[in-house]
Order: sequence, then C-alpha cells, then structure tokens
Amino acid sequence: LIFIALIVHWKVSYRNLCLAFIAGVSVQAAFGVWQFFAQEVSPSTFLGIAYHTPETLGAAVVEAIQSRFLRAYGGLPHPNILGGWIVVALFVTIFLYSRWRGDGGGRGHSPYRIVFLSAYALLVAGLYVTFSRSAWLAYLVVHFLYFGFVLKSKGKTAMYECTIILFAVLMAFGIIASQPLLSRLDGAGRLEQKSYNDRVGTIKESMYIIKKHPLFGVGEGVYTYALRERYPTRRAWELQPVHNVALLIWSETGIIGIAFFTVLFFGVLYQLYRRRDLFGFLLCIALIVISLFDHYLWSLYSGIMLVAFVGAFLICRNWETPK
Repeated sequence: LIFIALIVHWKVSYRNLCLAFIAGVSVQAAFGVWQFFAQEVSPSTFLGIAYHTPETLGAAVVEAIQSRFLRAYGGLPHPNILGGWIVVALFVTIFLYSRWRGDGGGRGHSPYRIVFLSAYALLVAGLYVTFSRSAWLAYLVVHFLYFGFVLKSKGKTAMYECTIILFAVLMAFGIIASQPLLSRLDGAGRLEQKSYNDRVGTIKESMYIIKKHPLFGVGEGVYTYALRERYPTRRAWELQPVHNVALLIWSETGIIGIAFFTVLFFGVLYQLYRRRDLFGFLLCIALIVISLFDHYLWSLYSGIMLVAFVGAFLICRNWETPK
C-alpha cells in the first residue's frame, strides 16, 4: 500500500515504471539462467540468499531418471516466485515494444529494438529454467490471448517477432535441457507425484479450516499456526499454506474477507473492461492463473509486492490513457 501510495503521489510515468521493472527482473532472469547452468545457488548474506544445490535437502529440483536438476531461484525465495515476476515482466515487455513499434519508432535496426528483443529473449530463458508450470501456463495463456486480439492492430509486427523469439528460445533450451522438461511435463516422477499429493492435501486441510472458522477465518498470516494446532506432531516444513490464493484468503479472513476481495477484484476487472484496457485485463488474468496454483501472491512479501506493482501500473495507465 505504501508503494502504491508513493507512485500515486509522485505520478510516475507508467513507461518509466515498466522500464525499471523490466530492467530489474531481467537481472533476476540472468541470475537464474546462470544458476541453472552452474547447478548451484551461491549464498549471500548481503542479498539474503541461501545456498542451494541439487543435493541440498529441501531445494527446489526436477528429478529425472538418473539425475536431479536445480531449478532457478534468482534472488527470490522460490523458483515459482521468480516465474511469476518474469511472467509479468514478459507481458510488460511485449506491451511497451508493441506500442513503440506501433508509434513508428521500430523501423530498421534501432538499438531500442535490439534492447527490447534481447530483454524478451533473456526473460523467456529465465522463465524456462524456473520450471514453474503455473508460470508457464499463465504466460502462454496471456501471450496467445493477446496475440489473437492484436492480429488486426498496429502492434502485430511486435507480437510476431516476440512469438518467434519465444519458440526459438524454448526450442533451444528444450534441446539443451530436455530431461527436466520432459520430467516436469510428464508428472509421473516421484517428486512430481509428491508435489501433486501435497497440493491435494493442502486443499483438504483448507476446507477443514474453512468449516471450523467460516465467518472470520483464523486470522491473516495465522494459517500454518492453525495447522500446527491440528497436526501437533508434524515437522515445521510439513506445515504449508494451501496452494490457492482464494482458499487461503477464505481460510484466514472467513466468508467476510473472501466476499470483500471478490467484489474488489471483479470491480477492478469490470473497470478495465469498461475502459477497453486489454493489457491491464490480461495482466490480471495472468495473476488469476498463478493464484490458482500457488499462495505467494497473498502469503509472501515478494508476491504481495508483485501484486502492488500491477496495481500501481494500472493506476499509472489510467492517468495517461484517454477514456
């Protein structure tokens, strides 16, 4: 809320906000690509980064037939979170590049064109090495929805170029790192099955908490404490929030809280629809897809700040987009 208030107070240009965002996430993506090929996350007390290798217990890995592959963290707590940030950055990159091309500034071999497309390619590579299926799904949904909407607009050239780069980078990394990709998509491995079972289990746990505290919930940020009371013999790392933002909000704030946030969110979508703000609408769709399969948009600071950026971006867009 403070971040959004500062953006509103200073009336920051959405172009400057987006360029800063793309630059920052591109650094994280490059960091993630390096981590994947090094198969190590170097520790840093200054940056608050823990040490991870494929052999580290609790590290996010993809388990293939004869090996384990460390997923890219960047400087964030989990690869899924890095994937979420990259999804938004990719879509913001396409948006700015489409407008730049549509304004007639994208002809020839301008250095701006090279910068945009290079950043886009780097972000796609970073998204790949997170091996976050929720982030993959969210980006593919919004990319091809946007592609379908702009086929008859001035931004179609930019979309063609970005789509070609998307497939080129995915094919290159698919050849280089085919084992973890096939294992992640197949879902039949030991860790994949464990992940699926854990997610199903957290949904059942959330339904129990919702039934026990239907009106006001257990309180914001108290979900895992409530699980501790129900399962006192479990180890700390076995107490996980439900991997669904709507269910987590419902569990922590009750029917009153989930009703409030539902009205708020659909009110935002309605306003975007009224303003014909296709980009803002699809950006919210991306967050919806991610929220169906993970909890960090509500439970962790890095996820909350991602939502705050999207909110600030939409406000800045409203200042500079004619009604």
